[in-house]
Amino acid sequence: MSAVAWALFGSMCIFELIADVLGKQYALSGTPLLGWSALGGYMAANSSWVVALRKGFLLSLGGVYFGVITGTFCVVIGCVFYKEPVSRLQMLGMTLGIVSSGLLAMGGKT
Repeated sequence: MSAVAWALFGSMCIFELIADVLGKQYALSGTPLLGWSALGGYMAANSSWVVALRKGFLLSLGGVYFGVITGTFCVVIGCVFYKEPVSRLQMLGMTLGIVSSGLLAMGGKT
């Protein structure tokens, strides 16, 4: 995969995380601008994804990488910044989900 495809994939992850935070802020405040900004972030993320696919990024691996990256950061953001309560069992489940996604992305020819 080309460096351009990887850069587009990275920008997709960043746009997605920004949109997730804006969406959470909208949920907390109800400010319409935050809601519209979140939607714009999701549109930017998906636009980057479509172009990354066109530039050669693999759909199968991209989906897994995306899940691991955004999943990990969303757990951290939710727990650290928003103080969302997570039980040990839930944390174990999230950790196993992230690890299993990572294992899917490992190995094989890319």
